[in-house]
Formats: sequence, structure tokens, C-alpha cells
Amino acid sequence: MLVISEDLDELLALCDRIGVIYKGQLSNFVPIADISREQIGRWMGGDGFVSDQ
Repeated sequence: MLVISEDLDELLALCDRIGVIYKGQLSNFVPIADISREQIGRWMGGDGFVSDQ
């Protein structure tokens, strides 16, 4: 299943992996257990964003 949302609480409740789209690029997917809310927020703002594309 693919879930697209800007509601972080919803994503954390529903998903086992997360990726972020920033400036048209999709980040690498990371297991929810391996990333903090703060890191996800930084990726959403472009800080530390990592993409293989």
C-alpha cells in the first residue's frame, strides 16, 4: 500500500517505511523504527535529504 500524506502522525501510525519527496525528488525509504520525527521533519525541509535519483 502507498500512503501519501503530510500528516506525520497518520504516517507513523500506518506505515512501516517512510520516504520524503523534496523538490520533485524521492528520498531513500527508511524503516520507521530507524528514523526520528525530527529527522523526517529535517528531510521535509531539505536538510540532510538523501536520494539515489
